[in-house]
Amino acid sequence: MNLRRLILSLFLFVTVVAILNAQVARQTGVIKGIVTDNEGNPLPGGTLTTFGPALMGSLSDTTDNKGAFRLPGLPPGVYTVTAELPGFKAVKRGNVIVRVGMVVTINIQTEPTTIKEEVTVVAPSPIVDIQASKIRNIITTEIMERLPLNRNFTDIFNTVPGAAGTIQTYSGSIHGATSTTVTFELDGVNANCPTTGGSLMLPHWDTMEEIEIVTGGLPAQVGNTGGSYINIVTKAGGNEFHGSTQVYYTNEDLTDILMSDEQLRAMGIGKPESPIYDWDVSGTLGGPIIKDKIWFFLDIALLKSKRHGGFIPTTIWGTRYDPFDLPQSTWEGMAKITAQLSKSLRFFAMFHGDLYDRDVYNYWETTVVHDATFTLQNNWVITGSANLTWLLGPDTFVDFRLGLVNRWFPITSRPETDANECYRDGYTGYVWNGIHTWQSKIRRHTKQASVRLTHFMDDFLGGDHEFGAGVEYVWGRDYYGYERTNPLTWWYYDGNPYYYRGLYGLTGPHPSFGDGLVSFTNCGANPDDSWKGLIVTWWAFYLQDAFTIQKRFTINAGLRLDSYNGYMGDALTTGTTGLSFEIGQTFEPSIGFNPYGPFEMEPIKDVMVFTTISPRIGVTYDLFGDGKTALKLAYSRYYEHVPVMRFAAVSPDVLAMYEFNWWDLNNNGQLDSPPIDRYDPRWGSGQFSIPDPDYLFSRVDPDLESPYYDEVVASINHELSKDFSVKLQYLYKRGRNLHGWALCDAATGEPWYSLDQAPEWWVPFTTIVPEFEDYPEQEVTVYFRTQDSPWDRQLWKQMNIPEAKIEYHAVELSFDKRFSKGWSLGGSIVLSQHKLLIPEGGPNAFVNGYGKSDNNFFGYDLPLAIKLFGSFELPYGFITSFFYHRHTGYPFTRTVTVVPPSAWATAHNTLEWSEWVKVEEVDGSRRNQSYDNIDLRLEKEFHFPFGRIGLFMDIYNLLGARYLNYGQEPGGTWMPVDENTNVGTFTPGWSYGRLTSIEAARIFKFSVRFTF
Repeated sequence: MNLRRLILSLFLFVTVVAILNAQVARQTGVIKGIVTDNEGNPLPGGTLTTFGPALMGSLSDTTDNKGAFRLPGLPPGVYTVTAELPGFKAVKRGNVIVRVGMVVTINIQTEPTTIKEEVTVVAPSPIVDIQASKIRNIITTEIMERLPLNRNFTDIFNTVPGAAGTIQTYSGSIHGATSTTVTFELDGVNANCPTTGGSLMLPHWDTMEEIEIVTGGLPAQVGNTGGSYINIVTKAGGNEFHGSTQVYYTNEDLTDILMSDEQLRAMGIGKPESPIYDWDVSGTLGGPIIKDKIWFFLDIALLKSKRHGGFIPTTIWGTRYDPFDLPQSTWEGMAKITAQLSKSLRFFAMFHGDLYDRDVYNYWETTVVHDATFTLQNNWVITGSANLTWLLGPDTFVDFRLGLVNRWFPITSRPETDANECYRDGYTGYVWNGIHTWQSKIRRHTKQASVRLTHFMDDFLGGDHEFGAGVEYVWGRDYYGYERTNPLTWWYYDGNPYYYRGLYGLTGPHPSFGDGLVSFTNCGANPDDSWKGLIVTWWAFYLQDAFTIQKRFTINAGLRLDSYNGYMGDALTTGTTGLSFEIGQTFEPSIGFNPYGPFEMEPIKDVMVFTTISPRIGVTYDLFGDGKTALKLAYSRYYEHVPVMRFAAVSPDVLAMYEFNWWDLNNNGQLDSPPIDRYDPRWGSGQFSIPDPDYLFSRVDPDLESPYYDEVVASINHELSKDFSVKLQYLYKRGRNLHGWALCDAATGEPWYSLDQAPEWWVPFTTIVPEFEDYPEQEVTVYFRTQDSPWDRQLWKQMNIPEAKIEYHAVELSFDKRFSKGWSLGGSIVLSQHKLLIPEGGPNAFVNGYGKSDNNFFGYDLPLAIKLFGSFELPYGFITSFFYHRHTGYPFTRTVTVVPPSAWATAHNTLEWSEWVKVEEVDGSRRNQSYDNIDLRLEKEFHFPFGRIGLFMDIYNLLGARYLNYGQEPGGTWMPVDENTNVGTFTPGWSYGRLTSIEAARIFKFSVRFTF
């Protein structure tokens, strides 16, 4: 700990001494270049001035002895640059486009004159950044307004090369990193959730001015990442009043279901998820309070919809359960003030808020009946930021930032079923009668502050420098309150209330597991009965230098230090009453407490403490010296700041669902209090979460380190023609030090999850999984635990699993044609390979474990992904736009749960616990259906003296693609009669061959938009 503090102190000292700054302030861009005469001689002393709608007033600089100038800190927008020097013609160059985080290089040539004369230069704005080595994609307002992206951030995300999945959930990934390692910023405020690492909030569509998505070669100021960064800049006011109103609408009559009702009934499924109605009504207003001094921008929106749900209809206990609808509504709003306090002080403050309700929160669970679903009412999230930029001189400025994100997330049961026990079928997956987990009152919030300065220094140590460094602090808290009126979940198996009898085809109790399976939550029944908090803090310091030599070669070198601390806050629970409490009493003598009784705990500090140093190095070279072709090479190391869900193991289980094997000793089909019936913990008493700090600490490895990713990127960026650039790149990424749950001995803390660690505790069993339909028989070796293993004191410990790894390779060709001469075009072709090994649970996880990624948390292996989008002007003033997306299907492999024969288990002294194993390697030979879709927009705009009215129609799934999602992998249970044989009983999983969902709808959406 003392060494860590010493390192922090030394680094802070170096940071302070070394001209604190942040590389080009992340929310802005730079215009730079050289002014020469008509013979190529540099012109010192010239005045360069820029102005544009996004900038308050103007910004000026004076050329140095090499004729060089720099105009930093420019908000994204279009600018005009004027060069003036006595005795020379004034030169005005317009349409210089600045993107967030971009360095735009323009060179201006003038000639002597004896009269005052101004020349206007018409030239394309540069589109290749020849200084930065990062790999980035810019989503402009033009793209958001014109493309048929459904006003949905996930569609924006999926325009990016290497991105796949849904960014709001655990299935969104960029370049093979986990879905929790995308760093979000909104106007400079970190918007990552402290719990999951994903986005805590996403702004309303009409508030976003520009989005920078960096997917490789990140500079040192970006942390908390696996190599991808999403930087959202919101809109501001201006010197002229401007605004918009828009209505975006569809309904059931505008939706073409591509399968008939007869076909749906024959397949035993409801309508595909599609809108019954969908409204998006919004309005914006911006303008000056005082011109060139104070601007404002306001936005308000109402999103209201009802959709057909994906529930698979069924009959349970003679009651028919049909699909149900999914209504929801959202209010969103933003207010932003921008001010030029003085010539050297700029300021903005932003507030964004959401308030939304869902009638069904767990809408993705297609086998949960309506009465067993949760609701989400009065969920709100607010985001606020304030930024002060202080211009210390023409070469130095500093940004001071404060930020806050706060979310209230109440997940509740339905009043009519709140007091019911829950029934859950382990074979079919259906849940009915009551909720299957607990109600949650969740509060998540972050507070943060940063200081970032920028200093430019030319002709120093052989070149020009953009020195950078900064310091930031983030505090995050996740507060959970839990409640459940009836804590019981009763497990069935294919309709049999005796789970194990149904699973093993028995008429009486299983000798080891009994008759059935039940679980009880251990939280109280009322709000605030049970709660706990998890807290994270981190400090970050970074240094950065963009060192340009001879105007063509740039070295981007950076170093980042992060200090991370995650710990548990206080926690308490009032416990439960009734049967669960009575069962808990029977274990109190052996474990020292009743797991369903009350307890209270003080905070447990310093659970996960990391200090990491991340080097970032990149080089760029202007190949021909004309600013049109850049070669780039970068190496980066990224450390993942672990979200609190990763160290929740150290927190007492005030929300646990303890499972029990149940013996119905009196055979009355009811759950009776012990000793009338018998209840054994399913995985042994070592699974109970003892509310003792020493025990809880033992569930997290004290030597735990932060997961990290090493990345190498090589690319060539070329301006093919005016407004048209193309990029070819190779990217390699590997992940190590990955966190996982390792099987350990609770008494000694030693792991025994691999065969090498404890060969005496695992017995190999070779079996031949029989042929089943299109799947050939396959020999596989499974490992079963011995009776001597610490199965009754096993502990799942959070640790770095040395064998875990991620490997990702990709070759990407992308192109971007800015809208000009009536058309624009963008897109990418990506060839990639994504492999991983995540060995959790025991040696069976190593069996066929390393292969193509089939884990949605880490992203899927997609060998080919094609994305195309663009806009084209048509006759009579019409514009059409499209977005096409194709990728290969997700890989899968055959798996099975193997039950050891009783005689073999006795002879080899093993437990009769079943084990899950992959029967085949995930080599990509088995894949789901490829995805292939095109969306289209047709738009017409009418111009009037008072503004513009635009009418457009979006068509989603233009070509009518249909995707039938059904169980392709048999899974199931294999009960061989002996080893080395294919004789036995194989029962496939319930979902095999069944249709689980369909995507078969063509949706027409219409919009009217008025802008002025």
